Amino acid sequence: MRKAVSGYAGDIAVLFVVYALAYGLMLLNHGIYWDDWVWFDLRPDLIKNSMSQLGYPFLADIHLFLQQGGVFAYRLLTFACYLVAAIALYGTLAQIPSISRTQRLFITIIFAVFPVNGARILIATVHYAIAYVGFFVACFAFVSYINSRRTIYGVIAWLLFFASTYLVNSLLVFYGVLPIYLLYLGINDRATWVRWRAIVINNLGFLVLPLLVFLAKQQWGKPYGLYDGYNTISLKNALLSLPSLDQATHGTLIDPVNAALLAGGSEKWLSTIVIVVTVGICVWIWKSVRKPSADGTGSPSLVSLPVNLLVAVVLLGLAVLPYLVVGKMPAINSWETRHQLLVPLGAAWLFVAIASVARRATRLPVAPVLALLCGLFVASNIRDNVLYIGDAFKQDAFMLNAAQNPDLRAGGGQVFSMRDTTTDMSWSGRCMSFYEYAGMFSRIFHEQSRLPIGSCELYAYDVIRPGFTASYHLADVKPGQPTREVIIERAGYPLSLNNTLRLLKQSYFEPKYFEANVRHIVNVRVVPYTGAP
Repeated sequence: MRKAVSGYAGDIAVLFVVYALAYGLMLLNHGIYWDDWVWFDLRPDLIKNSMSQLGYPFLADIHLFLQQGGVFAYRLLTFACYLVAAIALYGTLAQIPSISRTQRLFITIIFAVFPVNGARILIATVHYAIAYVGFFVACFAFVSYINSRRTIYGVIAWLLFFASTYLVNSLLVFYGVLPIYLLYLGINDRATWVRWRAIVINNLGFLVLPLLVFLAKQQWGKPYGLYDGYNTISLKNALLSLPSLDQATHGTLIDPVNAALLAGGSEKWLSTIVIVVTVGICVWIWKSVRKPSADGTGSPSLVSLPVNLLVAVVLLGLAVLPYLVVGKMPAINSWETRHQLLVPLGAAWLFVAIASVARRATRLPVAPVLALLCGLFVASNIRDNVLYIGDAFKQDAFMLNAAQNPDLRAGGGQVFSMRDTTTDMSWSGRCMSFYEYAGMFSRIFHEQSRLPIGSCELYAYDVIRPGFTASYHLADVKPGQPTREVIIERAGYPLSLNNTLRLLKQSYFEPKYFEANVRHIVNVRVVPYTGAP
């Protein structure tokens, strides 16, 4: 196992550099978004109560520990988890002889930087990152166990598989990659009936693991209270998922690639990054294989090229199926990006499989094309992270101006309609929810009597009303219809990508200039509420 990892230290270094370029800005982002406003700054007893209702009481201790280090502790853990998951995948693929080194490198890089799951940056999804790294380290340990039959690897793999699939429901479906791998081993070895029986018996503990996880969740991890019925599988959702496959394909493959193409040409400096990443990867591959004709993707992997494509499709199916059957749709531009969590492996496998087919048909090197894709994906992630930072600065501007607004300062006990005319400044044009504004009001005024209703929620008042509690920073509100309207409108400081980066620099090195500039991103004024627009 050590040889499999240490022998390719250079590949892992390339992986690290590309990944750090794509997601390094995450570590400089102090912002909190969506459900983050629920968990951050919440009383410990309320965090414990909410996590218990969600079915994961132990997560409360993780959040309370991380909150001691502030937002940066969450960002650092998330950054590290997804990086280690990619390294673990590289180590796993290194133990499968039919996958060439170049294939392995491209699968791993694309896996690491494919521009999906933008919600990874959230505090509220940190347990996704923990489960994600646990699952792929478990894959590494499992393949090591299969190859060496050393019990310690089997124990580590089993425990990590159990913990990760218990923590994130979709991983329990994605666990299907394990029997697929056992099937591959049997087919590749031309197994007899006796050999197939031995494969099943030797790995019986892994094959029954999903059943044990399901029973454990039914006994100790069933959501209740506010989260009762959360992620419940229903026949209706399962049937509705069938015609949604086209939409899911757009949300998991087509839209991310389109976004990457747009990002790569959106700014000159992003185009430069695309070129640098592309050339850098090509140079490394050239040096690694010594001749350009070998850079395509190496020998066909996983038995044959058709099977390779089939594996990619199956991986993508396992990635999106658990979300579709509970009525969740993977998407690139909303909170639903969290439903793209498992897409990267199937997407990476698909791109490399297509490259294998293209190289077989044309005899032309395709590594430059795959390297260009990696560069575009890096640029897309950088742009995405800059937009998230801009979203955070917009929130800063709102809080600075709201704190000085006399109507809001005197507005305790009132219900406000929040009309944001600057959603283009928010990440992906999102509309902020009532609990985000509630968290900001709680931070500004140090009390929880103002009830803000986002403009996108005015028609869903009865749906959101159960959230008017202390768990959502609304301990002392008086529910009712809005009487005042808070209008958030554009001010004098345009929030372009370049200006956002300039503000980021000022926030760390020129705080006086930062506060002077950031408050001019938006204006906040309060007027009588005259009804929904």
